[in-house]
Amino acid sequence: MEFEHLWQVCKKYLVNGRPIDLVHTRISTDFAWRLLKEGVKGDKEIVIPAIMLHDIGYSQIDDKDVYKKTTFPDKVNAQYDIRIKELHLTEGAKLAERILRELNYPEHLITPIREIVRTHEDLQGNKPDQTNMNRVIVSDADKLSRYTAYNLTSGMALFGREKREIFEFMFRNIDRWLCLEISKQIAIEELRKLPFNFFPINEKLF
Repeated sequence: MEFEHLWQVCKKYLVNGRPIDLVHTRISTDFAWRLLKEGVKGDKEIVIPAIMLHDIGYSQIDDKDVYKKTTFPDKVNAQYDIRIKELHLTEGAKLAERILRELNYPEHLITPIREIVRTHEDLQGNKPDQTNMNRVIVSDADKLSRYTAYNLTSGMALFGREKREIFEFMFRNIDRWLCLEISKQIAIEELRKLPFNFFPINEKLF
């Protein structure tokens, strides 16, 4: 596939970050491709490298406690550490720039990719600047992975939540997390695929 060399490099870092990141990044990359193919106006030469690189910063953080590297849905768990979230953004951006230079990626594309890696997650949970469509696609693709069976079953195991509680939490946050209407439609589509889904529930989102 396109960007195969970059993906092979990213994999080496992802397996040394959080246990979930290799599969999460593969799923997010597939969603980014889908958004581009659905007609969302973005530059694949920026979007695809950025989504592949977006979580490599976790590999640069010594603390191996997965709980400190995970955003808890209710933020009541004492182990959650927002400083690690911030570090994965800044360290990831530096590492992404280094990797892209080593791969001789076009110079004019390195800065926008690095900046998306650095800002792909808002620590206060706000949506990204929607004037930068490449950034929006990466943000939505990253969050769409939350709606897959892989992530939801991991969430149940990690957070000790019941199926309905996880399902309703994900449904409730569609409009808060996702920018694009097509992304919101895909999120509903993914929830409907689950072996456990609790539709019909109130589907009035907006």
